[in-house]
Amino acid sequence: MNPAQKLWWKQARADLALFDHLRGVAGWRYQCHSLQALQMAGEKIAKASFRASDPPPRHSHLGLTRLLRRMGTVREADQILLGRVFSTSRFERFERLLLQVGGIARDIERLPPALAGADRMNLEYPWPDRAPTYAPAEWKFDVWNRLESAEGRSFLRFISRAIDGFPQYAYVFR
Repeated sequence: MNPAQKLWWKQARADLALFDHLRGVAGWRYQCHSLQALQMAGEKIAKASFRASDPPPRHSHLGLTRLLRRMGTVREADQILLGRVFSTSRFERFERLLLQVGGIARDIERLPPALAGADRMNLEYPWPDRAPTYAPAEWKFDVWNRLESAEGRSFLRFISRAIDGFPQYAYVFR
């Protein structure tokens, strides 16, 4: 792991810890803050992965779905490694996992205002922009309920393993 990757990875761990903390607080009702921490954790582990060879990441919230696509196309030797990190015995199972978590990853990745657009539901600002009617603090996000489903639990395990296991596969995307 190079020094830049290590910094992005550390921040991804902190963001995931914040998500876990907020999600576990009894009476916490602000889904927007919890989801923002989860979105940032995914964004940062993706950027840590790409720092192995790519130029510094642009100021973009995109990255997690790109990471999933890249994980599905690694060399055979790296397939075994990713299988170990993500507890799948065969790469075909890992590929199915990537497909299973891809929908939630995409939905979470598109929650920041820059990607949602001024007139759509987002994690930070009331919308629609010109005549706000909704506040993120009061909104019940569909993706929040999906995190309780089998797909959502798989996504949460995936993102946790992607972050915890990063030191083992940090070099894969060189």
